[in-house]
Amino acid sequence: MNHTPTPLMPNLLPLRLVPALLCLALAAAPLTAQTAPTPTTPPSNSADVVELSPFEVKGAAEDKWTATNTLLGNRTNQELVKVPVTVDVLTSEFLADIGVFSMDDAAAFVAGVTSVPLSESRNDDGRITFRGLSGGGNTSRNFFQWSVPSDTYNVERFDFGKGSNSLMFGDSSPGGQVTTTTKRARFNNATTALAYYTDQGSYRFQLDINRKISRQFAVRINLVNRSDQSYVEGSYQRLRAVDLALTYRPFKNTLITLDAERGQYERRRSDNTAAIRN
Repeated sequence: MNHTPTPLMPNLLPLRLVPALLCLALAAAPLTAQTAPTPTTPPSNSADVVELSPFEVKGAAEDKWTATNTLLGNRTNQELVKVPVTVDVLTSEFLADIGVFSMDDAAAFVAGVTSVPLSESRNDDGRITFRGLSGGGNTSRNFFQWSVPSDTYNVERFDFGKGSNSLMFGDSSPGGQVTTTTKRARFNNATTALAYYTDQGSYRFQLDINRKISRQFAVRINLVNRSDQSYVEGSYQRLRAVDLALTYRPFKNTLITLDAERGQYERRRSDNTAAIRN
């Protein structure tokens, strides 16, 4: 009786398939241990556009604090860099921002110029010195000789011309000259008011009204009521004034201006004597 033996492992694969299976197992092993990276979102083509405000640098125009032109050199509108005179210009915007309301206080911000305050000066002559040289006749207003203390309520700018060259341009002194330019009526509507009071009793009320009447006429009114008290009992200076400015433009490039001022100035200074109140 013949008996055929049964194979112990009938489901074994042929030996030639073993290497191929080993290669597949080795290739799949690292893939099971890694995490697929999250794909990044591509940038959208319809992103919001951010528009920045333009930044312009204008070298020819004047801003609020600086001036590029002057009339002091030859009484024509010339650039400061072309004028053969050392000129320092203080604009009304700059003076208002630093709290200066008189030409005497403004002189402290100009190199080479000193001014004795009215409350400490015997008279108005020789109060302002340019580079150590003092003398009368070194202040003007709109290029006319001026002997009254200048308040900034109706002042557009101060032009300080320094050096002996100022003798070439009208009445002046060897040290220099300061010229006050008053405010003019402009073809726009604007109103500015100012009020302040100090612990020493000084006060100031100021009003500036500019109106455009028509395409050819403009009017501007400036008023001030000022009282400065000194640390010395009984010393003071007061100013009440009004300024009226008119501008007439008959043609496109022609302007005719008119300026009139009326005021009352009072001052009392203690000089080596006791101050007695009224």
